[in-house]
Amino acid sequence: MSLISKLREDFGPVEEPIPELVDPVLGAMKWSEDDEAWIGEYNRFRFALSYERKREPALAIVEYARRTLANPQWLNDGLAQARATAPRDFGHYYIDEVNSLIFGLIHFYSYKGQSRIFAELEGGKDFRCWRIEFSEMKCEGLGFDS
Repeated sequence: MSLISKLREDFGPVEEPIPELVDPVLGAMKWSEDDEAWIGEYNRFRFALSYERKREPALAIVEYARRTLANPQWLNDGLAQARATAPRDFGHYYIDEVNSLIFGLIHFYSYKGQSRIFAELEGGKDFRCWRIEFSEMKCEGLGFDS
């Protein structure tokens, strides 16, 4: 059962996501069934705008992505702060790995009325999938799954 079918079954009317859209700031994006989001690239960052049962991404999410990607310094600052606390949070074994991590796909979504980011980080070793999360403009830190 597809995501759309499941949502219709659980929550009632659900709009099909449009396969392609163009935002005047973020540019062209394509729907990804696997990511359940519209995927694009802006300012050398790959991003995903979450699907919220509508044909297009919610305006609040689009605006959050525009603000973030137009001036990504605070994203980079958040990653730098997380790197600085990595020895305390994960131990010295991970320092070189954490310092080599770079942004992968940056997911923009809304949760309980707050704009949020779940960003995949590339460069993990030994099958570790690193991530960094933000709530609005606050970095919540690094984590990984194995």
